[in-house]
Amino acid sequence: MPTNTDKVYTPAPGVKGVVFAAPYSKENAQKGIDLAKDFTKDLNGLTLAGTSVLVNLGGLSDAGIVNAEARDHQKVKDFSGSVISTPQSDFSSTFKLDFVESTNLDVLRLVYGVENVKPITKGGTGADANTVVAVQVNHTAAPLANWVFVTETIQGSKLRRQVIPKGQPITVGDVTQVSKDIIRYEVTVEAFGFTIADGSTVHVVEYLSPDV
Repeated sequence: MPTNTDKVYTPAPGVKGVVFAAPYSKENAQKGIDLAKDFTKDLNGLTLAGTSVLVNLGGLSDAGIVNAEARDHQKVKDFSGSVISTPQSDFSSTFKLDFVESTNLDVLRLVYGVENVKPITKGGTGADANTVVAVQVNHTAAPLANWVFVTETIQGSKLRRQVIPKGQPITVGDVTQVSKDIIRYEVTVEAFGFTIADGSTVHVVEYLSPDV
């Protein structure tokens, strides 16, 4: 049977962005899941719970979005040595994202922590007292916070969205500063299990538009 090319999907970044994020809370996570399935809604600046909004983390490198899922199984053998069962002992889901907008403050907040990215204003009593003159970024040993992530890719009229209800940056690759390349942040996000409204536990929720 020949391949139905209408069912082939080649992802490309959307006009408004690829990866969006908001600080994690149960309310934000559930709201992100509920709203992402409505493809008429623009993810950029989308309000979740309360005053929380999805921020645009900018462009990614040509490595795209890499989602790795691993299932560990334990082989159980009977007295004769035959395998009689392979119960699953572990499951993990990670996303590797290579951010290329190294001066995007929202990317820096993800990489170093919200509290460690501090705009410095001119100060004083003049009209320009609140003018930002520098941004201080502190590198600390504190664990990074959990976030709600939503990704979006397109192909013509087809869209695909993935929601990570509860994700934590667990590694950041080496940051190289050379004149022949750009500064980038390669971030690996661990997608934790999250209990959704119907009682099931998910690590990622994916939505495909009807055209896919």
